[in-house]
Amino acid sequence: MHNFNIYVELDKCGKISPLSKQRLVEYSNLLDGYSLYFTWICTEKKINTHTLREIINFERNNCSHKQIILHNAIILDCKPKSITAKHIMWKYKFQFKDTHSEVVENDYVRMCFGNRPNSCTFNSCLGNCVFVDTAGNIGICPFIKNSIELNDKHDIQSIYDVFESQLFAELLVNIIQKRNLCKANCEFFELCKGGCALVPNDLSPDVCQTQKKLHGTYELLNKKTMNDTTFREQTIEQISKIYQV
Repeated sequence: MHNFNIYVELDKCGKISPLSKQRLVEYSNLLDGYSLYFTWICTEKKINTHTLREIINFERNNCSHKQIILHNAIILDCKPKSITAKHIMWKYKFQFKDTHSEVVENDYVRMCFGNRPNSCTFNSCLGNCVFVDTAGNIGICPFIKNSIELNDKHDIQSIYDVFESQLFAELLVNIIQKRNLCKANCEFFELCKGGCALVPNDLSPDVCQTQKKLHGTYELLNKKTMNDTTFREQTIEQISKIYQV
């Protein structure tokens, strides 16, 4: 089963804007038989129960009658405080995600232990992810400002038609060149996969910020012991792989 990711920007009231909803309906119609990951980006400091109910109702009306396996996650600056919101998230299996920068920082530690990173920065998202903002515009990333334009036509026949654009094709060529160089010169390639395609790079391994960051993180971790929670958790995950069948 194919996976597809859609990041959705909620408006200032924590609702799905009409223009965003139009896009989501169009795209969900093209994703029958997919495993669809919705990530809802909330700028509010607290998850509103009305927001959760609106998401659930939208999916019931537009996705539940299709052969779509749904996954939901919410990104916001702090955890939900409402008991009702927490219950709804638990009942409907919503995941809570930290802000993008926090996940990336955690990934540097994970990679130092040989554990796979979780963020899209170190996992290729090109060609299986779109971002829909409150104005109904589509892009490839909600986290890093960029000028990559996608095919925003409303009458596309396949979800992958959104990537039919010159700028996206050029981005693919650039990241392939970058990854080939990283693969040939860096011991961390199998974990970081060359990093984010949107991060500027002059194709010189001597200026790789990911490599420098990892070396710095290694030095910090060498001073830690099993008394440190993060060190202990990553060590356990690292050791557990040895006994996986």
